[in-house]
Amino acid sequence: MKPLRPIILLAVLVGGYVATEAALYRRVAPGDRVTDLHEFLEWQPAADDFVAVDANGERHVIAYGPAGGLLPSGPAAYVFDPAGNFVDWSPDIGDDSKFDDRWQAQRTRGDRVLSRLEVEKIAAQRPGK
Repeated sequence: MKPLRPIILLAVLVGGYVATEAALYRRVAPGDRVTDLHEFLEWQPAADDFVAVDANGERHVIAYGPAGGLLPSGPAAYVFDPAGNFVDWSPDIGDDSKFDDRWQAQRTRGDRVLSRLEVEKIAAQRPGK
């Protein structure tokens, strides 16, 4: 049994790491519950980090959330179009260069900050809400 202890310990550690990564990813993955800004605010009631960005000639809102892993290089980010529709997201903006190129999520993090109240007003202006 003694020769198996290191293998068992390694298997437990790897299994724990994989399970924790999966749980942290599920915590930030919007899945089917988010289709617009209003639903995002209901899903993430503690969210308070928002910025406005200009992309493709339109003003979008980026909401930053908790990190999506054990060793993240950035937070999760969620993008909403001018009508408040959910259009894109990344579990870790630091490791997602395509997302950052598309939305400037890292470069604009401190620029054009929006308060949660401003974002709630944007969400309330969406037709049908």
